[in-house]
Amino acid sequence: MFVVESVSTTGSSDATGVVQVAISYWGVRTLVNAQARLEPLCDARVTSEQPVLLGSWRPGTQKVAVFTVSLSKPAPRCGAKLFISWENAWDDSLATLTHEGGSTAFELSFGACWGEDLVLRVVPSTVYSGAPTSLSLEVENRGRFELTHLTLAVSAQGVAVLDASAPQTFQLDSLPPGGSAAFQLTVAPQSATPALVVTASYLGCSGSLVTRTYTLPLYVASGQAVLVAPDPAVVRAGSSARLKLHVVNVGGVPLYNVKLLLSLQRSPLSVTPSIIDVGELRPGEDRVVDVEVLVPTSASASEAVGYQVVYSTGSGSSAVLQGSFTLSVVFPAGLTITSIEAVPQQPQVGSNMIIAVTLVNDGTHPVYAVNLTATASEGLAPMRSPYAFLGQLNPQVLTSVPFSFRVLEPGVHEVKVTAVFRDPYGNVQRVERAVIVSAVPAQQASQGEQQRWNPLLLAAGLAAVILAAAFLWRRVRR
Repeated sequence: MFVVESVSTTGSSDATGVVQVAISYWGVRTLVNAQARLEPLCDARVTSEQPVLLGSWRPGTQKVAVFTVSLSKPAPRCGAKLFISWENAWDDSLATLTHEGGSTAFELSFGACWGEDLVLRVVPSTVYSGAPTSLSLEVENRGRFELTHLTLAVSAQGVAVLDASAPQTFQLDSLPPGGSAAFQLTVAPQSATPALVVTASYLGCSGSLVTRTYTLPLYVASGQAVLVAPDPAVVRAGSSARLKLHVVNVGGVPLYNVKLLLSLQRSPLSVTPSIIDVGELRPGEDRVVDVEVLVPTSASASEAVGYQVVYSTGSGSSAVLQGSFTLSVVFPAGLTITSIEAVPQQPQVGSNMIIAVTLVNDGTHPVYAVNLTATASEGLAPMRSPYAFLGQLNPQVLTSVPFSFRVLEPGVHEVKVTAVFRDPYGNVQRVERAVIVSAVPAQQASQGEQQRWNPLLLAAGLAAVILAAAFLWRRVRR
């Protein structure tokens, strides 16, 4: 008797997900060479290798089969058939094979709701200190499923939302794929780095409640006539980036001899150059200057860069304006396959070989949904599943995974190992590494042993002849 214990899914991209099925076996004999095959009944197909090899299966134990499924059309639920087969059975009481193979099938379903993507933004993102500013909160459904009962709860950080309750709430009955909506609100900044925090809740394609929180930063023009804004405003930790700074004269008079001085006294960032000669700025003019930013791994998720704008007016008097802008720092995931070792390095045809894969998360944040795949050339046959689902890997932790193959043909063979994972921001990434194995015929090793012993036997024979001659010479002298 077989029991399907659980069926779980993990979305990898808009059209591809990973389905993991856990099955328990309750019987009296051990199944030999068990396999699992999944057949979706919806408009989907299995893109990973089938059948999944489960190996020997003792009674009272559980096996997990992992399949990669691609959906051509959106479907909240997908029915499927799971086929379990085995080639033989072992009877412990008789200590013998029963030569009884068999198969069975199950009907199951899995959730196929990967591909939901809700995007929020605020337009414009610039507010002015000491004065109310009208903003538009825009929401867009870039996913593949309709979102229903959408609620947006807006709370403020360093900014006051005027003429509204706290938090201010907006609602939509439904938002179809590709649909968008906009809501108006009026704010007044109260700090140099304000932001709107929006909590979005909705019913997804599975019918369950989904809650997500978005932080939308605002840029403050605190009474000055010049606004400085970075493009892009996102940098990667542990790298350098070239940014464009937009220096905008938002006042009503021309400015002359404008110089921009960047201040990083409380930030680990390094910006080059820190003193920029902008020149003349007419009202409404946007001057773009290039800077290079070095971002250490010790940077925080949000770094404020202060600046001073020194300029002169038409009357010849000088003035200094101060402000700041914020750079959002993202921390890239770093999964590395450090080594792949083949044991033995020169296997014989008909023997078994182990491929030991060692990988490490050398980033600063965990990575998720790690799936390891070992693909070999035709001369090597996997002895068990060539897939390993590792799930979450924490930073700076070494993980080793073995794969076993049967050597079928002599020659040079390649084993390629691919690791697919999701970074902390939900992006799917992959790394690959390969190892070359030289397989030799079975008799080659024995011939090599014989050639190695022939010189030894010859030397032993010569030594025996010399000892015998010395013994006879001593007897003749006596």
